[in-house]
Amino acid sequence: MDITLTDSNVQVSNHIPDDIIFSILSKLSLKSLKRFECVCKPWSLLFDSPSFMTMYRNYFLSKDHSFYDDMSLLLHLKGENALYSLSGERFENMVKLDWPKLSLRDRRNNYFFDVLGPISFSGTLFLQYHYIGDDRKFIAWKPTTTEFKIIYAESYRNSNVWSDQYQVGYDHVKDDYKMIRRTHYFPTSNHGISSFWEIFSLNNNSWRKIHDSFPDSYICGEEVYVDGVSHWWEKTKTYTYLESFDFSKESFITTLMPSYTDDVFVFNSIKWTRKRILTVLNGSVAFIVNFEETNTFHISILGELGVKESWIKLFIVGPLSCLKTPIGIGKKGNILIRKKDNKLACFDISTGTIDEIGVTTKSHGKILFYNKRFLSNGGIYSKFSSCFHHSEAI
Repeated sequence: MDITLTDSNVQVSNHIPDDIIFSILSKLSLKSLKRFECVCKPWSLLFDSPSFMTMYRNYFLSKDHSFYDDMSLLLHLKGENALYSLSGERFENMVKLDWPKLSLRDRRNNYFFDVLGPISFSGTLFLQYHYIGDDRKFIAWKPTTTEFKIIYAESYRNSNVWSDQYQVGYDHVKDDYKMIRRTHYFPTSNHGISSFWEIFSLNNNSWRKIHDSFPDSYICGEEVYVDGVSHWWEKTKTYTYLESFDFSKESFITTLMPSYTDDVFVFNSIKWTRKRILTVLNGSVAFIVNFEETNTFHISILGELGVKESWIKLFIVGPLSCLKTPIGIGKKGNILIRKKDNKLACFDISTGTIDEIGVTTKSHGKILFYNKRFLSNGGIYSKFSSCFHHSEAI
């Protein structure tokens, strides 16, 4: 018997099952998801739902992000003045790299290298080379070929003016590599120290002032770099916040910290019981708060720059009885940690497993991302050849 469907015998349900809604929403970016909280009350409570949060975490860790395309990892142990290449899904292959071989004049005691920024450009890392009591030099270095160039030397002949917080970034709009620094000075009109930010354009080969620095603030911890924007912690006497610089727009963005972290940002204390680490988790700006007394750590990610409410605590890890401190995060949520016996290990946040990688250290370490891709014709290394004074003998 044939049945003809008409408006009178067809019923359409307006109800969509929660599991389908959760599945769709879990695939949205955090920025979009936070904005959709105003659609209805159930959506405003999504982050309080254990089932939704499990679904969201699993998808967040499993999705591929372009940030990691052609990317390998490096580990810089500052206290040992050492740099390692990390490979393998769980950091199981670790090889020590040799720093640039400087001239005899510079192979002296009491010198150290520091890596400028947490990422390479076109296979080139930027280093600060500093010998105690001498000028500071900046080096463009290609670890894969051992080539390097001295690209900039700063002299401190005026003790009333000095600079710090150098960072390098790429302006994808103008195809220009840029460096920023914060310069401090003692003003003649009043007491105290004043500061301002300057920027160097490789295309223009010159420095210029772009912004007065915030009074009575200082930078603490390491910075991270994602999609042309550098991020770091700034701290005043009363509070801490995330400061970001967009190299294309040449603008600063301030993001206040979520209220649930107000009591854990303790700096310059004799004993660190709670420590925060700025990092990148699957392409998102994130921070880890380490609680040594409970052997746990929390991971929060940021949905939108400048929006305090877009922070979300995504993971609570532990207790891990062997944990000393997290160091940084690699691909797919693999976290490099230092155990209480000072051995380095990989913690898989998806499975909860811990694998040692055969290195022991007491040094503070940071994860670096090394990318061999060329962002422009010839890459940054060839550009520096024509714009900067360079020499293999300083």
